[in-house]
Amino acid sequence: MVTIEYDADKTDEDKIIKAFEKIKYKAVKLEEGCKETPTSEACNKCCQTKK
Repeated sequence: MVTIEYDADKTDEDKIIKAFEKIKYKAVKLEEGCKETPTSEACNKCCQTKK
């Protein structure tokens, strides 16, 4: 799991996610404060359903 800080004037979340896909990694945005593993059932109920 990584945390990324970025300059919103230069990029956005969608571009970052697509960049990870290019190097064969899956990136998902987690809700602030989420401590779940992105593939866990708890995360699916929390973060990924709020897209």
